[in-house]
Amino acid sequence: MAMPNNHKVHSVASANAGTPPMTAQARAFIAFVILSGIAALASGFLHSSWPDWPRFVCYGLAVIFASGFKVSLPGINGTMSVNL
Repeated sequence: MAMPNNHKVHSVASANAGTPPMTAQARAFIAFVILSGIAALASGFLHSSWPDWPRFVCYGLAVIFASGFKVSLPGINGTMSVNL
């Protein structure tokens, strides 16, 4: 015997129904920031000299691992990331 499916499906469009659409100026600013970041990252990789790249990789992995930890402090509502 099949059980009735009482779960409602919410789409992104229905969740954002009350917010106005993003303006072209806002979209252009976001695109500019993203492209500037990509350009800075590419420039850093192309013009860098890493004498100790294994240490860089280890530090990067440690930061990625630690970013998943959250600390709850007394007297503060919410959590704080470990890497702050």
